[in-house]
Amino acid sequence: ISWSTVQYMICEAQYGGRITDDFDRVLFNTYGKSWLGKQCFDGDRFQFCTLPHGAFTYKIPATKALVEQYQDYIQTFPANDSPEIFGLHTNADLTYGSATTQRILNTILDTQPKESASSSGKTREETVKEICTELLQKMPKDYVEEDVRDRIKKRPKAELEYVLQEKNPNVLKNVNGFEIPLNVFLYQEIVRLQRAIQNVRSTLSDLILAIDGVVIMTPNLQLALNSIFDAKPPPFWYMDASGAQIAWTSPTLSLWFEGLLKREEQLTSWLTGGRPNVYWMT
Repeated sequence: ISWSTVQYMICEAQYGGRITDDFDRVLFNTYGKSWLGKQCFDGDRFQFCTLPHGAFTYKIPATKALVEQYQDYIQTFPANDSPEIFGLHTNADLTYGSATTQRILNTILDTQPKESASSSGKTREETVKEICTELLQKMPKDYVEEDVRDRIKKRPKAELEYVLQEKNPNVLKNVNGFEIPLNVFLYQEIVRLQRAIQNVRSTLSDLILAIDGVVIMTPNLQLALNSIFDAKPPPFWYMDASGAQIAWTSPTLSLWFEGLLKREEQLTSWLTGGRPNVYWMT
């Protein structure tokens, strides 16, 4: 066997040809040279990977006479491979298990009946409409950009004295708040939060109108209806069309909406009352 030909066909053509990153191709060729060669058949002296704690040894078994012997050896493989054979920490099993569980639960939710099981019970649309109405009542007010900019330009005296370590009123009155980096951060966070508030408010309002038949139920509104009924935030609240994250993520609608209220409370307090001593982080 021409192992160099096998390595090239697999690592550069059949599989490697789909790899676009140069460093990934170098890594794949490294695996090919290590695992595709006559050394793989060198009995017990070669192992595809070495695992600690007496784990299963992945290797090509010594020559066996019967096919059944190879089949018996294959049956000794562990049911679940350790993440360590891929160079990952054992905690990767936790991430995999969580992702698999979430995918199963999402599949169950997606396949459940979309109508009320009882004629006397509430329909999905009625339930979602009540939730939307309740959330709209709790929605914070919109930020007015002109007011936000004015408040950031003219920061409270106590804040400026603390940040600049200066108490001369003639100096403080000429300070532009946008010259302080953390105030720029505050402005950017308020702009981002306002986009989220506007997105949530328009979704809830339009969804109520769509349920009432006033406007058309668009695909996005249908997605929002299904998500809210399943107690999950609609994906377009925290991801844009490209899949980039534009807001925080939470597994449930209540946690996500609570995050919205807490963020608004912290940023508004910072904007109107001055820089806080401690910051809520998530």
